[in-house]
Amino acid sequence: MYGLGFFLLVAFILSVLWVIRRGIESAAFRAAEKAAGQGQHAQAIREVLKAEQRWGFNTAHDVRSTRVAALDRLDKLVRFACAQAEALGRPIDAREVGMTTHHLRHLLGTKEHYSWGSETSLKGEFKQHVGPLMAQLTGARQRFRAACSQVSS
Repeated sequence: MYGLGFFLLVAFILSVLWVIRRGIESAAFRAAEKAAGQGQHAQAIREVLKAEQRWGFNTAHDVRSTRVAALDRLDKLVRFACAQAEALGRPIDAREVGMTTHHLRHLLGTKEHYSWGSETSLKGEFKQHVGPLMAQLTGARQRFRAACSQVSS
């Protein structure tokens, strides 16, 4: 039905979209670092929230190492926001995001959890945990963003 050309076109489009999304995330984080360096901690939180909202897994190259790298980036964004809130004297509780990220990092980053010879296909007994953990992470991120918005306003 669809040939190799169609598959390559879709892969190319996903790659371009990923590069754009990652670029926006990086630019927002650099703006947050600049604001923090100038002592504008509330502005830094608002900027890092822009980066956090753009965060996502690399759908163009979805393998074990990029999954772990994505979770590490999210952890870095959350820690940065927490440090800025602390500098304002209004700490944010990010334990839920941190614990969920930690569990996902262990699940997605452990080679033995994948089918033999695969970097993309989790074994069934591990795959069943991904959906609930991702749903938990989505909720935790929403609550984290709400807390950050209150602190930075």
